[in-house]
Amino acid sequence: MSRELERFKLDKYLECLNNGNQNTTHFTDISKQWKTPKKNNFVDCANEISEYIFSAKGDPNTVYTGPLVFKSLGDQAQPKHVRNTQCKPKVVAAFRDDWRHNGQVYAWPLIQLTGEITTSEEESTNTQRKSHVATYLHYMILARPDLYVAHGLLVDDSTVTFFAGITGQGIIDIQLDFDNERLPSLLYALIDHIYNPGKFKDNRYEIKFNLQLQECEYTLLLETTVPGETRKCPKFRATYADNPFGTTTYIFAASEPIMINNMPLRIVKDQYCHVTLFSEPEILKHIHEEDETPGVVKLIYDEEWEIPVPSNHRVKRRLGFSQQGDPFMSIRTVRAMLEAAYDILEVTRYLRFKRNVLHRDLSVGNILVNTISDAPDTPLSKGGTKSSQDGHIRELEICFIKHLLGESSNPRQTSTVLIDFNRAERLDIKTDTTHTRIGRTGTPLFIARAVQNRGPFPDLSQNPITVLVGVPEPSLTYQQCHPERTQLFDKIRMGFLLDKDVILTPREWRHELYHDAESIFWIILYWFTLANPEPRNIDQKIDTASWLRFINTSNCMSRNALVFGVAGGLREIPLHSKFSPAFRLLTILAQAVYPGPYYLAEDNLRTRPDFVHEVFQRAILSFIIVNKDEEFMNLEIAPFPRQLEETVFLYQTLPTT
Repeated sequence: MSRELERFKLDKYLECLNNGNQNTTHFTDISKQWKTPKKNNFVDCANEISEYIFSAKGDPNTVYTGPLVFKSLGDQAQPKHVRNTQCKPKVVAAFRDDWRHNGQVYAWPLIQLTGEITTSEEESTNTQRKSHVATYLHYMILARPDLYVAHGLLVDDSTVTFFAGITGQGIIDIQLDFDNERLPSLLYALIDHIYNPGKFKDNRYEIKFNLQLQECEYTLLLETTVPGETRKCPKFRATYADNPFGTTTYIFAASEPIMINNMPLRIVKDQYCHVTLFSEPEILKHIHEEDETPGVVKLIYDEEWEIPVPSNHRVKRRLGFSQQGDPFMSIRTVRAMLEAAYDILEVTRYLRFKRNVLHRDLSVGNILVNTISDAPDTPLSKGGTKSSQDGHIRELEICFIKHLLGESSNPRQTSTVLIDFNRAERLDIKTDTTHTRIGRTGTPLFIARAVQNRGPFPDLSQNPITVLVGVPEPSLTYQQCHPERTQLFDKIRMGFLLDKDVILTPREWRHELYHDAESIFWIILYWFTLANPEPRNIDQKIDTASWLRFINTSNCMSRNALVFGVAGGLREIPLHSKFSPAFRLLTILAQAVYPGPYYLAEDNLRTRPDFVHEVFQRAILSFIIVNKDEEFMNLEIAPFPRQLEETVFLYQTLPTT
C-alpha cells in the first residue's frame, strides 16, 4: 500500500472514530507513558487513556458503570453468548462494574472491545492471529445488536493492528508500527469513541445485565402509531443471532406479550436486508390480506431505517410477530416430525396457488413447532359435506393433518408455523422484462439440487432407466377433504423413463413449488439422520460417507448420489435401526423428488408444480395412519444427535437469509 493510500485510509478511520468531525492529531496532554505504547505496556497505556477520558467527562449521571477497563486474560472464555460460544478473546475491554472478580465479564453483550496480544510461546502466523481477532469480532457483533461497528486490536512485538468489524459487511484493518507518530492519537480516538460512539451505536437498544436472572435484558424502542412518538419495551431476551457480515439477524423474545394495535407481540426480528423487489413485510401483508392464513407467521409490527455506514444497498429492518414456538429440530418423535412436515407441505402449496407466493428458503431454521394456534373457528370452506346447490363435495382450500387424522374439527388448526419470508417471491406481480426474477436462493443443506445448479438437474440422459413414482392411494379422509386433488392425480401410476426417450423440454427456468418440496425432503432426511433414540447405544453411529455426501454443498453431485441411493432402496443411508420401518416412506419421497419435471412433456401431470407435494402428502398421511400405534412412531429421541463413525464436523453452518 502506498503511503498516500495508507494515510487516506487512516484519516477516514479516524474521522469515523470522531463521529464525522474534522480529524485532529492533537489531544489533551496526559502522562508521558501513553504517548509511547509498546507491547509490554499496551494494556496499561490503554487503561491510562481510559481513566483520563472518564474523569475528564465529570458527569455523575453518566450511563457508564465506571471507566472502561482493558484486561489481558489469557486462555479464558467469556460467558453468556447468545450462540453459547467458547470463544476466548485474549484481550477484553468492558466498563468497570461489568467485570466479575474472576477475569470474566457478566455476559458477552457487555464487552466493548476484543483483541489479542501475542506471546513468545505462540507459533501462529500473522494471518492466523488476524483470523483469531476476526473470530472475536464475529461473535462480538452477534452479541451486540446495538453496534454498527465493533472494534478489535492485535498487538505484536512491533505493530498494532486496529480492526473495525462493520455489521452486515465485513472487517477492515489498519496496521501501525509502534514508532508511528500517529499511533497514540489513534489509540486515544478509539477509546474515546467507545465512550462516545455517536451514530455508530443504535439507540433503539438498551442492554442491561439482570443479576437476579443472571442474563442480559434488552429494552427495545418501538415506534407508535403517533408520528415521531416511540415506546420503550423492556424485558426482551436475545434468543438467536447469526450471519454478522451478511444479513446479520437478531431474534428477541418478550418475557410477556406486548400489545401492539390490540395484538400480542412476542417476537422481534432485526435484520440487515438488501432492498429487493419483494420485501418480507410486503409479502406477509399480502399473505394475510384477504383472510388470515394459518401456518404462516403473523406480522404485527414493521419498521425500517438507513444505517450510518456504507451499506451496499442494505437497510435495517425490524419486524414484530405474534407467534412463538420451538425450532423444528426440537421435535422428539417421528410422528410429530412427519405431522409438522405435512403441515408445511400444505401451507406452501396453499401459498403457491391461493396467494401466488413461493417461500424459496425452507430449512430447519425457518419452521416453528409447538406454537399456540389462533386459527379461527370458521374454516374457509366446509370440506367433507355436500353443497346444497349441486350435491357435490367441495374442496377444502387448506386442511392440516390434525383434521385429517380426526383429532381436530377445525381444518385450519396447526401448531406448525412457517417463518422468514425475506427470500420469498410473489408470482403475480413484476413479471415483465423490466423486473427480473430473484436469483438462486436457499440454505445450502436444504436447497434443491436444480436451484443450486441454476438449471435442470439431474441429467436423466445419463441414467439407463429412471423410476417415475406413482401417486399413492389416498386415505378416505384425504379424499373427503380434497376431492379435486384426488381426481386430478389419481390415475398416475409408477412408470419408467428410458435414456433413449429422454428429451429436455424447453421451458422458462425458475424456482418452483417442487423445489420447495425437495427442501422438505432434505429437512426430513436431516431429522432422521441426527435422531438419536438410543443415546446409550454408541454402536448406532452415523455413516460418515453418507453424512459427507449430505453436507458437501460445493456442487450438486454428492447430494444427488444420496437421493438416488434412497430412491433406489439402498439402505446405506444414515438412519438408526429403530427407525428402519420409515425407510420405505423415504424411498417414496426420494423417488418423487429425484427426476424433476425437466425431461417430461408439458402435458404430463408430473410436471405440475404440486405433483411432488401430492405424492408427499398422500404418502406421509397414509404412513402415519398405518403406523400410528407402532413403537418407533412415538419413541422419544435424545436432545443431542447421534455420533459419527469418524471425527468430522457434525453440523454444517447454516447461513441465514
